[in-house]
Amino acid sequence: MKLNGEWFASTAKPLPIPDASALHWQAGPALATARLIPHEGGVVIECELNNPGEAPLTFNGWRPIVIEGGESALRVGDEPWRASVLINGYQSWDYAGIHPLDEAITEGDRKPTATSWWTAAISDGEAMFVAQVLRASRFATVFRWHYHRDEHAGGTLPTDIPMFIAEQHGSPLSEPEQRSGLPQELRLELGPQTGLVSDPILLLYGDDGTATLRKALTAAGHAAGARSFPTVPRGWCSWYHLGLAVVISHGTPPSWPSECPSW
Repeated sequence: MKLNGEWFASTAKPLPIPDASALHWQAGPALATARLIPHEGGVVIECELNNPGEAPLTFNGWRPIVIEGGESALRVGDEPWRASVLINGYQSWDYAGIHPLDEAITEGDRKPTATSWWTAAISDGEAMFVAQVLRASRFATVFRWHYHRDEHAGGTLPTDIPMFIAEQHGSPLSEPEQRSGLPQELRLELGPQTGLVSDPILLLYGDDGTATLRKALTAAGHAAGARSFPTVPRGWCSWYHLGLAVVISHGTPPSWPSECPSW
């Protein structure tokens, strides 16, 4: 997590904790905990931050999942260069689609890091790994990963995905009605003797890719209290589906003055 402009990893200053399914560490003047909770055949990661001091802190963002550097890696099948990934947008009118995990790039260039909002799904054609945020209570969750076969030393193709990170920041919408950009860093004040909890992320892996993704999305719908329609809604957004059906009996319109004041 990031406090007062500085990232604090769980491996830097770990603290003893009796619960084997949790990590506890010192994050500057604060105390941090990451819990691993079994759920739907996978595991949910949820982080908590507590400020035990007498001075307020500035909270900037979470990193509930960090696979980068050292001997850490994500493995999805034995031939990730053949795998596909789901790229999801922040909002409904952002781009979404299926891409190769190992997309082609111009020779000599370095492949940029891929990003997907809310959901990350990587499939080798059969099995699938899914990382799915269950609720968007307060933060915007983005997943980032990097894989390219030509950036691997040696004569064999790399079977590991060397980087996979989940971050929770502020909204990427810098201005209303604009296309989503990069996530904005938060500056939330964390007062003395108060705490903060991340939005939970579900990790699933299954041999049936479609069923695994469906299970993750269903779990997110239940956790977020999503409603379902008896029929498929028409139109691109809720206004197209509901707009013509809204009548005055559904609510009282606001009262406006009969004359506008002079400015």
